[in-house]
Amino acid sequence: CALPIYGFLIKEKFFENNESALPITWVTEFLYRPLLFVGVGLSDAEIGIWWLLCQRQRIFARILKKNRPSTRILVKRGEREAFWQSRPFGVEPIFCDDWDEGWDQIDVLYEGKKAW
Repeated sequence: CALPIYGFLIKEKFFENNESALPITWVTEFLYRPLLFVGVGLSDAEIGIWWLLCQRQRIFARILKKNRPSTRILVKRGEREAFWQSRPFGVEPIFCDDWDEGWDQIDVLYEGKKAW
């Protein structure tokens, strides 16, 4: 049930105050922390990752978007651009013309912030 987790997350501000509040596994990290995908295409064959993204979206469905941890992917323009613009499972695309530009965008986006 997402509701008890929702209350816990709001209270703890996404674990910032109490890092050991829940058992930490890679799945927990994937579901509750900000995500940034770089250098992966997230193709249809990566069903396990898509399933986790779906579960993550379900967990945060009742939480205002501004209070959710971000889920972003760096994508080159022209590579499934229409697909990524639809923001599947809440994944927000960061479009770039080349990878150097993409890394620069990430640097600006996360400057002075805790990216993960």
